[in-house]
Amino acid sequence: MTNVTLTIAIAASMLILYLRPVRALAVYLTVLMWYPVYLVISVGTIDISAGRIMVAVLLLKYLADRNLMNRFKWCRLDTWVVCYILVCVIIPFISVVTRTFG
Repeated sequence: MTNVTLTIAIAASMLILYLRPVRALAVYLTVLMWYPVYLVISVGTIDISAGRIMVAVLLLKYLADRNLMNRFKWCRLDTWVVCYILVCVIIPFISVVTRTFG
């Protein structure tokens, strides 16, 4: 089922890239509603669903759009979210390094 999941994720991602935002959202919601979440692509110990692949494509699409990026304003909540993400990445890394070398 990995091939089917990957095919659906790629097809939906291509549609998301070429459609306007409202229709891209409709494609995303349609895949989320009709494609089972438990069918994932396993990469090592990580399971990636079709929905996560589409979210990554949507995020990259809108990060590449300069007009949209110019309308965003950085706020205090954004700073807290970035700090949280950094903590979630750094703590496991420190833990692995400490177990390996310490």
